[in-house]
Amino acid sequence: MTTLRRSRRGLAALSLAGLLTATAGFAALPAAANPLPAADATATASDTATDMATDAATATEAATDAATDTATDVATDSATETSTATDTATAEPSGTAAPDLAVQDAGGTLPSLSFPTPGALVSTTQAFNGSALPGATVRMLDTAHNPVCTTTADEFGNFQCIPGKSFALGPLTLTPSMTPTEGAAVEGDPATWTVIASPVITSPQGGEAIGDLPVFTGTGYPGAAVDIVGGHSGLSLCSAKVGADGTFSCPMTRKLLVGSLDVFPALNWGQLDSVSGMMITVDVRVTPKITSPVDGGTMPASPMIEGVAGAFSTVTILDENGKTVCTVKADVKGAFSCVAAADFSPGSHSLTPVQTSLSGVANTGTTVHVTVAGAPAAVVPTTAAAAPSASPSAPAVVEVAVAGSLANTGANGVAAAGLAAGTLLLAGAGALLMLRRRTRTH
Repeated sequence: MTTLRRSRRGLAALSLAGLLTATAGFAALPAAANPLPAADATATASDTATDMATDAATATEAATDAATDTATDVATDSATETSTATDTATAEPSGTAAPDLAVQDAGGTLPSLSFPTPGALVSTTQAFNGSALPGATVRMLDTAHNPVCTTTADEFGNFQCIPGKSFALGPLTLTPSMTPTEGAAVEGDPATWTVIASPVITSPQGGEAIGDLPVFTGTGYPGAAVDIVGGHSGLSLCSAKVGADGTFSCPMTRKLLVGSLDVFPALNWGQLDSVSGMMITVDVRVTPKITSPVDGGTMPASPMIEGVAGAFSTVTILDENGKTVCTVKADVKGAFSCVAAADFSPGSHSLTPVQTSLSGVANTGTTVHVTVAGAPAAVVPTTAAAAPSASPSAPAVVEVAVAGSLANTGANGVAAAGLAAGTLLLAGAGALLMLRRRTRTH
């Protein structure tokens, strides 16, 4: 305000000087035309002009001095204000630090915590994330004001503070504190959490071979939701609730892929404040099996072969010679079916399933033995038709088929001789019978 007033006074003085100079110029003209005597008029005009010029010069000098003084005062005031601003900017911090403007400009109180949320469940090795001034040293202080971890905020002001030792189970209260590169330490708002034991998978054990529909059991915080999570996908494989006794059972309802599998338990999975347990690696194994046709059964020459294998695995059916009968990919449930590429010949055959998982692991199932229907019956020889006789009057020979008799060989003479001998025997027997009757009569 002082500078502004002085500037205005300088401008007013300059305006007054200009006005007086202009007036002196205009006053000399009437003096020359004045109808007074010549000498008097000349003297009077001269005196008047001289006086007015002197006054104008005096006014001009005064205006010049005022302007000079004003300019000098303005420059002095400006320099004084600049010096004062410089002294303020370079002043050393006092023992009690005033609120840092950068902290206020950040849109909130710094330092601040973004994870975990106050009041949430945390693990014994919980890390803490938040915001501070870029480059500031950040510490998490316990209730005794002792640091539990120390870190440095990055160029964007983000930080993560990982404790050096495990927390005790139960309530936990910590306060974030930051020390800027220049200035005193500033503390944020304290927050309280509940420290719990991390969930644990107790069955199956790490390294164990399991089927594709296992049941995971373990321990966790009573009443909390627990998930078994795939280590690579981050997807929940099954979900359950921890019982009042602190145990859980989580059965798989979808088949796991054959091969190595990493899993870990997590409480409140999918939420920002999730507590995870240790990861384990298991080996998922599945043996392919043919369910149709059944072992020892029959099948058509072009059968449909059905069975189960690992989900999304490739199944190849081999015959007794190791040749491929058909190849198919199992579905999400592991079911497969395929039709033989070529017909089987009648008789006995074998079918063997071989699966290859998505990870390239091959596994051979049990062989099924089957019979293809439609095999012809044993060939029974038939009697050749007798050749027609050269003489139309010759009687035809009729062959009587006798069960168990040999096939006709064409030896008709032997048969006739036997018939004649039989006739003679019958005649002799009749004669003997007549002789005995006569003897009794006599």
